[in-house]
Amino acid sequence: MHLAVEAIGIEGGASVVVSELLATAASDSRISRISVFSAAAPDRHFSVPDHPNLVVVEKQMAQRFLVYRAIWKQLLIGRQCRRIGVDVLVSLTGQARTRLVPMATFIHQALPYCEEALRRSPLRVRMRMAVVRVLMEWSGSAAQIVLVQTPSMAQLVRDALDVSPQIEHILPALDKELAASAASDPFPPFGGVREGLRLLYVGADHPHKNLLFAARAMSRLRMQLPGATLFITLPKDHPLAQMEGVVALGRLTRSDLASAYRNADLLCMPSLCETVGLPLVEAMSLGLPVVAADLPYAHYVCGDAAAYFHPDHEDAFVAASTSVLTDSEHRSRMIRMGLSIAEELAAAEPYRRIVDSLVALA
Repeated sequence: MHLAVEAIGIEGGASVVVSELLATAASDSRISRISVFSAAAPDRHFSVPDHPNLVVVEKQMAQRFLVYRAIWKQLLIGRQCRRIGVDVLVSLTGQARTRLVPMATFIHQALPYCEEALRRSPLRVRMRMAVVRVLMEWSGSAAQIVLVQTPSMAQLVRDALDVSPQIEHILPALDKELAASAASDPFPPFGGVREGLRLLYVGADHPHKNLLFAARAMSRLRMQLPGATLFITLPKDHPLAQMEGVVALGRLTRSDLASAYRNADLLCMPSLCETVGLPLVEAMSLGLPVVAADLPYAHYVCGDAAAYFHPDHEDAFVAASTSVLTDSEHRSRMIRMGLSIAEELAAAEPYRRIVDSLVALA
């Protein structure tokens, strides 16, 4: 079987999914060749396994120019797949479309469907998300299989499409690279803040991530817990790092991120809109308690393994964080439940299930 993987423009949590899926597919004896459509290595945000059957087909022009990217994914990719003998195409951006070869598409962006989060976004973001939604729905309508991560996303997609493809929801597990790097060595950037006061945010600074709310709430949390500090994975000169109780870590390697998870005291997830929120899975897998916005995506992933707060109420954020940081029994219970959820996710072998579906489609 010759599998083609479209991953042009992938970044953020989706890059972990790409890396894990490629590693799983490369180890599968049923797949004789993998062609990966992506940017060149300097612009690529995911790792590609070194495997003799895997070839990277660089599409730099599509990576750099958004209009050409949309044209290539919607009109040209199918012809190239047929020309090189592809048996199945999987679009991991959820934006490719063809009827020339069997296709699966991975629709992982919830923001185009989240009205509250879009209202808080700049006009340019709302316009871009409107285009992304159209591209995803065109892709889904042409695909035989639509991959999503949660039942709620499956329902959104089902309601949006004119056809009824096979829809599978597969919640990701901790990736092997992060698990292998999960040492408990000290994390130097945390050195100036004592244990019990270290909050961690992992992600970008898009408006729907609601990070400004968390940064503002830190001054109130520090009244309860002097010295409490929110560490964020953003550039060190980011404006939020000028606020009281906020420290920017810069971009972390997977090894450093594992150390940050191991040495932090809680993960903060204030986002208004996520399909999964991969840091939730990563934190639970590595024994880090979670405080999250009281929204369906977080409840679906974490259940009772997280403390929740209203995403607009600073007092609720302070109360949830203080409880996790100061109540050792509550904290231990959350860690145990989080590890149990993470073990169930790993046992489900989500990436193997995706490969099985692609092979069956071929």
